[in-house]
Amino acid sequence: MKNNELCVVSHSGGLDSSTLFAKALSEGKTVLPVNFNYGQKNIVEMTAQQNVWKYFKERFPEQVLDTIIIDFTSIIGDAIGTFQKNRDNGKAEESTEMTYYMPSRNLLFMTMSAVIGEILANDQDITKLSLGLGIHQHSDIYAKDYWDISPQFAERLQDLLSLNDNLEVSIYSPYKDGMKSEIIKDMQKLNVPFGATWTCYNPQLLNTTGDPVHGTIEEYVPCLECEACLERSSQADIAGVTDINEYCVIVYKDKI
Repeated sequence: MKNNELCVVSHSGGLDSSTLFAKALSEGKTVLPVNFNYGQKNIVEMTAQQNVWKYFKERFPEQVLDTIIIDFTSIIGDAIGTFQKNRDNGKAEESTEMTYYMPSRNLLFMTMSAVIGEILANDQDITKLSLGLGIHQHSDIYAKDYWDISPQFAERLQDLLSLNDNLEVSIYSPYKDGMKSEIIKDMQKLNVPFGATWTCYNPQLLNTTGDPVHGTIEEYVPCLECEACLERSSQADIAGVTDINEYCVIVYKDKI
């Protein structure tokens, strides 16, 4: 490991977490990306995560560790089916005002990141551990902010982690008080490959092909209509980026 400061980043392959990844690297941190599968429909994210990880690994080979993938679907079990049903039929939105809300998602991610980070820190004699949380304030495109992306969430989580008397643990959330436009400006400065990231909640299958080597190949593009797409576009306009939603992800279906 290059240095004695480890940052565990919950990395979905999205624009926010990818920029957070790059910012941690720019500050000299060693980054351990953790990708979570919690039964979301958007498995395209997992391909995007690997594409972004490869890009950073080539640029910062000594600072970027291999991605850890955690699959919660077998642990959560039947609750996943109930969650997806209630989201599809609108019951979740009716009770929360949020179309794509996943209960306690960031709390779950940060808890597991803390577990993984402390285990690695103890093994590698690391003295400083941070947990990357790529949250920011939403614009009025969203009906309201998710409770677990609020500055208060990050601050209270920090208070809780401060109880750890074995290791210095901090929440790394440099964008928690700002808007997505701030992230997009850093995306430009840090050369984040935004065309490889994925933000959309409703991936659209553009094309399916196949060949003897790669098997079934699917090309996905963003829907340009969901909250995430609209937020990405509107905040990019503020940041002066015009092609933020001109991207696609190629999925090698037979290799998933």
